Amino acid sequence: MIKSIFTLAFLLFSFPVAAEWNESISAGYRSVPQGQNFQGTIAYDRLLWGEVNREKPLYGYVRAGVRVGGAPTGAVFLQVAPVAPLIFEVQKGATYRYTPSNIFDCKNIFCYGVTERTDVSAKLAFGSGSFVGYASYLWRSITLPESSNPVLAEIELVMASKGNHGYNEYSIAAGVKFADDFAGLIYSRGIFSENKKRSESAYAVYSWKFNEFELSTGAGTCNSDESGVSGSGVFLAMSRKFGESLSLF
Repeated sequence: MIKSIFTLAFLLFSFPVAAEWNESISAGYRSVPQGQNFQGTIAYDRLLWGEVNREKPLYGYVRAGVRVGGAPTGAVFLQVAPVAPLIFEVQKGATYRYTPSNIFDCKNIFCYGVTERTDVSAKLAFGSGSFVGYASYLWRSITLPESSNPVLAEIELVMASKGNHGYNEYSIAAGVKFADDFAGLIYSRGIFSENKKRSESAYAVYSWKFNEFELSTGAGTCNSDESGVSGSGVFLAMSRKFGESLSLF
């Protein structure tokens, strides 16, 4: 869900459009299941066609870069927008977990080690007037670490056996953007392909933008076949530097 809020804030507030290097730093927190995420991103953006035009934000771009931090611990990605704001992305990386979970029994479940993930996703932002929305689909190939016990895939809130698994996730958000703020709802649902175990989350969120800084906070619920329903809160702070950016709405 922290990733969904990050993506939403990125889509709503600006897009990279210049041929140059750009950087961002983010810090996120989720209360249930408890987790912190610090991430740095550096990427190279190149405009493929169109112009920077706030009245008609239609253009194409390509973006390639690396992400380093918590989830993922390290990853490389390629992002292509043939007609922004429709974005396709491929990311390959790994996450190293070394802390126990606050809602899963890590004595009988393997909660640690390196989990490899390959993501293929499509994202779309849309809006009319002050109304804005966002929808995405993600397919993920997950390789869980070796263990004789069930292994926790905490990002997906599901336990599974060691080895390779497929995962599908659908997310949608809708709300109102006024000045540089956004208020709305985000819903995500994920399903493992093999065992059909599912997880979902729903949050009410509010985002503020201050120059290069963005703050987002939310409250809602997370639910999975393993953990049941729990109340949860999220917080995200982000700072980024773009040489030139384009507001979508």
